[in-house]
Amino acid sequence: MNVSNRKCVCTLARRSLRASRTRNLIAVLAIALTTVLFTSLFTIALSINDGFQQNNFRQVGGYSHGGFKYLTEAQYEALKDDPLIGQAGLRRFVGMPTQAPFNKAHVEVSYADANDAHWMYCDPAEGRLPQEGTDEAATDTHVLELLGVEQELGARFTLTFDVDGHETTQTFTLSGWWEYDEAIVANHVLLPESRVDALLDEAGVNPNAPEDGMTGAWNLDVMLKSGSATGSRARTPPGRTIFAPASTGATPAPSSPADWTSRWWPPLPPCCCSSSLPAI
Repeated sequence: MNVSNRKCVCTLARRSLRASRTRNLIAVLAIALTTVLFTSLFTIALSINDGFQQNNFRQVGGYSHGGFKYLTEAQYEALKDDPLIGQAGLRRFVGMPTQAPFNKAHVEVSYADANDAHWMYCDPAEGRLPQEGTDEAATDTHVLELLGVEQELGARFTLTFDVDGHETTQTFTLSGWWEYDEAIVANHVLLPESRVDALLDEAGVNPNAPEDGMTGAWNLDVMLKSGSATGSRARTPPGRTIFAPASTGATPAPSSPADWTSRWWPPLPPCCCSSSLPAI
């Protein structure tokens, strides 16, 4: 702004500031402290909110946006490349040990690719995930403690578990491990997909139609692209397939899929929900 008497205005302003130096200093300090206060409040609130979210994710068993449970292979192949899906992760549950020392622990033996393992907090702190075509397995420190196995890469351990009603005893080579988290519902023993297929063949289980409805089936966990929420329901395959919160293969999520979809998604058409679920 052009002012003809700018020099006079500046002179008066400087004299006013010098005359009220203490008052102006206090005002500047008050503004600074108020800014710090509100910044701290927002930071604390966001940190608390993030902590609640992380605890909920851990209790559910993962933090993917959602998951298609118990798919056939054809359904999995049709869904995984959907344009609304930003990232996809595959998990195939194969069995659970129930004999000592696991009678008081929930342990799931399964295959999970790198995406799904990461979303389930199963990133090895030492070593790596098992490689295809090997007898390797990765697990957490609690499972190793129960088995009495040293945390050493290449260590051998044996598990007896049920594969869709067929008991089997298998020996694995430790390829990696991660720290046990008490908040997570299930412990995991992760195998290569090739070993899962071999176990299913050995037990005579058809993964497209297992007797228990889940052993060997394809579970697709997803991270959706931004703005994809309302469109994906039309692509949900019919039958026993549901779109549910991320969870372990054998452990249901804390809330029912119907409750979750009603909170986060538009109501699904009847063909998209399992017949055992309550109507939305």
